[in-house]
Amino acid sequence: MIDLKYRPEIDGLRAVAVILVLLFHADLGFSGGFIGVDVFFVISGFLITGLILKKQREGTFQLSEFWVRRIRRILPASVVMVVVTLVVGGFLLMPEDYTTLSKTAAYHQLMVSNVYLWKKSGYFEAPSELKPLMHTWSLAVEEQFYLFYPFLLVWLNRFRDRVKFSVLFGLCLLSFVGSEWMVRTEQSTAFFLLPFRAWEMLCGGLICFFPNPRFLPRLVANSLSLISLGGIFACGWYFSDTMRFPGISAAWPCLATAVFIYANSGHLTLTGRILSLKPVVFVGLISYSLYLVHWPILVYLRTEYGLDLPISVALSALALSVILAVLSWRFVERPFRTGTLIKSRNSLVKTAIAIPAMILMGTLAIELSGGLPQRLPREAQSFLENESQDKYWIDLKVD
Repeated sequence: MIDLKYRPEIDGLRAVAVILVLLFHADLGFSGGFIGVDVFFVISGFLITGLILKKQREGTFQLSEFWVRRIRRILPASVVMVVVTLVVGGFLLMPEDYTTLSKTAAYHQLMVSNVYLWKKSGYFEAPSELKPLMHTWSLAVEEQFYLFYPFLLVWLNRFRDRVKFSVLFGLCLLSFVGSEWMVRTEQSTAFFLLPFRAWEMLCGGLICFFPNPRFLPRLVANSLSLISLGGIFACGWYFSDTMRFPGISAAWPCLATAVFIYANSGHLTLTGRILSLKPVVFVGLISYSLYLVHWPILVYLRTEYGLDLPISVALSALALSVILAVLSWRFVERPFRTGTLIKSRNSLVKTAIAIPAMILMGTLAIELSGGLPQRLPREAQSFLENESQDKYWIDLKVD
């Protein structure tokens, strides 16, 4: 079984994933850059499964500790992003769009924004490019998975590793087959919902049960590592939003990610060393904050410049995203993860309940007010009222 330790090349792989996502979202190449999310899923599955299995072997695993770690990792930067997005949206969005934003923010606090977005629109549809919190669907999928996954591993802990592997492999296969079936009948469902995405995280988790690849000749390990990393870039370059996805199409970047992780588990390969370089690792370290902040920035710029951003504007947006991500990582992520800001577990849990509750109250106020139209100039309010009345009479005539 593979030992869990800090792996700088995995942070480097995170950097690759987030760069692919950013370039895709900014329309700066890599038409299949959305596969970066799938790379994240596999990495996450590997790291979380390895952490739980290690704690179980040591006899120190606790569900409460696991979820506290997840709260420290996910919640602070996410909360800051949502609050700032809502505040900025109050200045830029019309009432109808602001109401939609508030609803997405509310569902995100309940860890089901993927369900809400699934009901409202598809990921690759044009209107999604004007939804500032559209990217939270992937966070919701992960949060839902790790809400239930630890219980499964706790139950499996009574069995041998072979049984654990067999059960997880069976669930992975079932989810994968379901994903391929659903993507042919209702692609949006396969894209957004956990049952059809769980196989990607389970794919990462299964790596933990493989024997340590120290037995692999260096030439083989280097070849596997290079081919798999090249495969990730090839998927990012040649895939597009016109293909069926996820399903079998998602298997290629997921398997490539799994192979890269495994090939570097015995000793670092040449490509592993390249991804372990400090600048690359640093991008990986800020990748979570970078993923969080880049999308709202792009969306708000598109409300000003249109869907097709000028290259200079798109590059400026990514530069601003990097700056804000560094600040978020330095002053939000790190202090919470290390316990510098909130050391007590009880205080952390109370905060994790109180802050989302406050956001829910704020989003409810926005929704009940119809998007806070009173924040607009009087002329705009009058125009919206007249437009609403015209629409009302048109609807009556149609009926």
